[in-house]
Amino acid sequence: MKTTSSCPFATPGEEDLVADVEGRRLFELDRERLRRIRALIDIVHGLSPDDGVCMEIGYAAARGVPHVQSGARRCHQLG
Repeated sequence: MKTTSSCPFATPGEEDLVADVEGRRLFELDRERLRRIRALIDIVHGLSPDDGVCMEIGYAAARGVPHVQSGARRCHQLG
């Protein structure tokens, strides 16, 4: 079985993006990767959950992709 992983903090070419298009391009790259996953491991920590991680959890849940939540802060159970 082929396994791949992705680290959202290491998006190739991210440093070359212009500030006004950076957010949209990162969203598109993230969504493209989320379409191919079979499971999601998410890390939720800090005073408030990261917006990007919350989007990834919601997107995966909407597609029926199982996820494992890790970190000091636990969101409500999805699905």
